[in-house]
Amino acid sequence: MSAVRDLNGHVGGKDKNNNTEAGTAEGGTQANPLDGVFQGMWGLGDLMQGFYGSTPGDDTAAGAIKNTFAANMIQSGFDTQMAQMMAYINQEIASAAMNQAADLEARNQAQVMQDEFDYGMQKMGAEYDYQSKFAVDEANRDLNADANRGDIQQNQTKLEGDIATDARAQQGVIDQDKIKTQGDQDRLNIDAQTQGDVTRIGAQGEADKANIGAQGDVDLSKIGLQGEVDKANINAQGEVDTGKILTQGEVDRGNITTQGDVDLSKIGAQGDVDKTNIETQGTVDVTKIGTQGIEDRANIAAQAVADESKIRTQGEVDRGNITTQGDVDVRKIGAQGTEDRSSITTQGDVDVSKIGAQGTEDRSSITTQGSVDVTKIGAQGAQDRQNIKTQSSEDREGMREANRLEAKTRANQSQYARGLAGMF
Repeated sequence: MSAVRDLNGHVGGKDKNNNTEAGTAEGGTQANPLDGVFQGMWGLGDLMQGFYGSTPGDDTAAGAIKNTFAANMIQSGFDTQMAQMMAYINQEIASAAMNQAADLEARNQAQVMQDEFDYGMQKMGAEYDYQSKFAVDEANRDLNADANRGDIQQNQTKLEGDIATDARAQQGVIDQDKIKTQGDQDRLNIDAQTQGDVTRIGAQGEADKANIGAQGDVDLSKIGLQGEVDKANINAQGEVDTGKILTQGEVDRGNITTQGDVDLSKIGAQGDVDKTNIETQGTVDVTKIGTQGIEDRANIAAQAVADESKIRTQGEVDRGNITTQGDVDVRKIGAQGTEDRSSITTQGDVDVSKIGAQGTEDRSSITTQGSVDVTKIGAQGAQDRQNIKTQSSEDREGMREANRLEAKTRANQSQYARGLAGMF
């Protein structure tokens, strides 16, 4: 029985009937009974054992074949190792670039979210300051308007009282002049009647005294009634003016309260909308980052599977090429041996140079691509921050325009209210 080592390192043998028997693996363990099937239908194990165990000696052709086989095996192993190393290096560089890109993206997103938060807080602070200043100015304007209305009403009441007093004083002077004139006329009449009406003096004097008394009572009654009417008019006018002032105050207070409620509702609604927008944007960004991470991991896994498949396929192709090349070399070994060795050596140098040049080119391409990606990410972050600043400026300009229009509307409403108050 001859010992045979298969491709998996197990040792077996063949009996006299050329049947392969399973042996024990190195290390003293029992070999798998099915290891014999790996010999193949052409006895590959025997061929390999015989080839490895042969000693060319002075047989130049056999030595050339064995050296050619060894050179091909060395070149294939070297190519496989270089391919694996390049695959691992490329994967490491790609992973580092993706990690750096993800880190930059996360930092940019964090900076964008921080800027949005700062701009939102500044916007809400500016809104509160504008609303508070407008409320204070509106209250001061209402107080000044109420004070002006009170001064006007007070001056009007005082003027009416002065006019009534002057009228009563003038009426008293007129009445006194009338009484004096009437007395003088009566005295002249009495003097004139004395000559012819001596007998009627007593009766006329009584009648005159009665008339004078009645006239005095009438005049006193008229003066008293006029005073009562004037006092009643003044009281009624004061009550009307007081009612108007109280009503106007209630209306103004109601307007201020309603406006304050509306302003508070607007500020609260605006704050809710801003908070919802920020939360929605944060959720979208987190989802995007998670989705990007999933895609990146899937791409890495797919790339690794593809690389492993390429390596396995390349190994199978190389092994097939080695076998085919060995057969061709066996047929051409006589005259072609020296030329093949020279060609193999030259080809090896060319392939090594090509592999080195290809590796240098690949690393340069990866470095350039990484620089381009980093530049693109930085430019995108700068553009996003510029967009946020522009949006914030437009929001502040819109707020200023809205506040100006609202102040103009309130001024028109206040002027309309003063016009209505003046009509009453």
